[in-house]
Amino acid sequence: MVCALFSGANVRGQGSGAGRERSAVDQAAGAGLEEYLATLTKDGKCPAIWAGKFWANDGRSVQACSGVRKWGQPAAVRLNDRLHLGSCTKAMTAVLVAQTIARGKLSWQSTLADIFAGHPSLPGSDWGPVRVIDLLHHESGLPANAPWDALDQAHPNDPMAARRAMLDWIVQQTRAPSPAFVYSNAGYALLGHIVETVEQEPWERLIARRLFEPLGIQSAGFGPVSGVDELDHPWGHHVSEPSGGVIGRALNMLVGRQPDWVPVEVDNPPPLGPAGRVHMTLQDWARFVQLFAKTDAPHQELGLTEATWRTLVQTEGDGNYAGGWIVTQREWAGGEALTHTGSNTTWFCVAWVAPRRGFSVLVAANGFAPSTPAICDQVAARLVWGEFDPASK
Repeated sequence: MVCALFSGANVRGQGSGAGRERSAVDQAAGAGLEEYLATLTKDGKCPAIWAGKFWANDGRSVQACSGVRKWGQPAAVRLNDRLHLGSCTKAMTAVLVAQTIARGKLSWQSTLADIFAGHPSLPGSDWGPVRVIDLLHHESGLPANAPWDALDQAHPNDPMAARRAMLDWIVQQTRAPSPAFVYSNAGYALLGHIVETVEQEPWERLIARRLFEPLGIQSAGFGPVSGVDELDHPWGHHVSEPSGGVIGRALNMLVGRQPDWVPVEVDNPPPLGPAGRVHMTLQDWARFVQLFAKTDAPHQELGLTEATWRTLVQTEGDGNYAGGWIVTQREWAGGEALTHTGSNTTWFCVAWVAPRRGFSVLVAANGFAPSTPAICDQVAARLVWGEFDPASK
């Protein structure tokens, strides 16, 4: 199976002999990563995998990919392929919220009653006191999902109107007196709608203009990863149901039989956009994630104050969820680590960030099966522990 790799040193250092030497070392590290990924794709564990480790403060990276764009076809994946990020979109929406707060148009303590004061029934409902910070931490009481297909069908080609209708749907739901943590796509879709309501511009345009463009992200899009021709882009995949149902699945796992991949181009409906519809290349994804690994005032690149950035990446109370990130502790990170996964059921990705060590690790697969998260975790673990790091000079 054909594979592709890239690993680069800081571009500013490649004009010197030392820079060229370091680049060669990084190429060797990337080749090792490529060879390892090939062991996971050649026997069908995944159609394809992209992976990389990125150092925030000096621009180094080790990246590789292996596999095919579409199962049953020979076209090999490339490192500049676009990847579907699923719920890793949430961290991007959280930054957009923080930018709106930094502009003085919103606060973390703003309530739905304040923001949507003109709504006929929201201000006096149980949902009126819900704060922006509650939505950010998944502690608002909102359910995991809204009726996305119905909202989309009622407002085709107008996701902002569909999200406005979602707000009407929310008011009709019963809110628990003491809401517990519920991971909520609806909550992050509502955060996107809050921003687009305050700014009077759709979330899709706002995030492109205020986040992607300033970071130099040019490959971002929304919805399925697709192109002009059948094989000029990677497809998502799910697995076909084995004969025998539950017993058939159990037997396949017992004998180690690999999934039978089915290529598809589907995605979450547009109203869910702020919670999970962004796609972009591995390198562009890293441009965003690296902000959380930088030790030198990352908030300034986004026009945020230090206090706003601190709130964005901090948890509240006993919770472990910040602005689009799970906050945990890991030895290899030197303490605090940030992580998140994403999937639209045909792709899977995982991100890890070590703020104290100044690096991040990104892994994505263009297929989803019960075994996919463990495979991506295996790749991420080898990267975070430095197995493919360039040799130090």
